[in-house]
Amino acid sequence: MFRDVLENDIGLRVFYVDLPSNYSEIYVYSDQLGGCLAVNRHHPMEWRCWSLVHSLGHFLAHRQAEWLREGAGGADEQPITPKLGCRDG
Repeated sequence: MFRDVLENDIGLRVFYVDLPSNYSEIYVYSDQLGGCLAVNRHHPMEWRCWSLVHSLGHFLAHRQAEWLREGAGGADEQPITPKLGCRDG
């Protein structure tokens, strides 16, 4: 599942919670916890999946900005991005 990849491989914490219907997700980041995502459990599965992908974008943008702010240690160092692959099936 994509949630497992987000949590185990990338380090983004995912929670399915009761939110007002006009909220799809809430993304927050702290240095202590890292990225945390609350997804509206009452939205259709397609919306919840979109919320995961949308928040992953925010998480990666935050980490990319952090990488740029720190000066990228050297010419050979690459931005922090996960290696996500697609599987057949």
